[in-house]
Amino acid sequence: MCARTPQDAPQATPAANSSDSGPVLLLCSGQRSGSTLLQRLVSSGPDLWVWGEPGPGVRGFQEADLAMRGLSDYRSDQGAAEIEREGPPGFIAVVLPSREVYRSAARAWFDTAFADVPHRGPGARWGFKEVLLGRSFAEWFVDLYPRARVVHMVRHPLHALRSLLSWEEQIPKWTPDRTAEAMGNWLDVVDSFHTSGDDPPWLLRLSYEELITGRADVLDRLEAHVGLAAGSLDRSVLQQRIHRPGDIGRVPRALPGDEEVALRFAALETGSRIRDHAERLGYRMT
Repeated sequence: MCARTPQDAPQATPAANSSDSGPVLLLCSGQRSGSTLLQRLVSSGPDLWVWGEPGPGVRGFQEADLAMRGLSDYRSDQGAAEIEREGPPGFIAVVLPSREVYRSAARAWFDTAFADVPHRGPGARWGFKEVLLGRSFAEWFVDLYPRARVVHMVRHPLHALRSLLSWEEQIPKWTPDRTAEAMGNWLDVVDSFHTSGDDPPWLLRLSYEELITGRADVLDRLEAHVGLAAGSLDRSVLQQRIHRPGDIGRVPRALPGDEEVALRFAALETGSRIRDHAERLGYRMT
């Protein structure tokens, strides 16, 4: 079940420099995808702090913003024109602020919530990572922040599953149903980024398998894309794997064998679709 590094993803256009770059999104494919390792690495330099997973709350801001923009487009223009002609006696029931007001409000929330980064000097940039958000969120976020940079990272699904199965042994609340849900998250995020045509300049696609090699070309490409100075990331982070908080997160784990992983993968309802995407990415599934 060895993984092969995906080779067919287009190379992202590098950011010019950190002063020209906005926030950074690390969108990884489901739990146990290496998202924390990538977050720790990207936060290891002096100029960028990437927050942890904010959960579904940030998706709520996306939904609210798009809904209010839609209302402004759909109902408000005609009412606003009437008010412009007739003043308040006109029909004001559907008059709303312009769509740009909602974009500004969404940006203000993110800036308030995330821009005050810890352990960094003035001018340091911020970002956050998630394992449940896909391309539609990234596109909306880049609409808010045109200079934002997005990294999507994927891991071999059988290796992600192996790690999830170890959680079933270690974490009482982590059940087989949650493992199946997490593999569904892998599928949803990967599926959202599987589009035809070239990737936009704001997107870098990366595999966990590429990252852990520590190859200079991979890390140079990552630094350039997110707008960090060459050599600013602490490469030693890649040698310090942490799988859970606290001391237990640094203790080697007993991972299930190939046979158990294969049996559990075969039982997944989403297994055939996961296999299709994995093979398109260049992963061997046997």
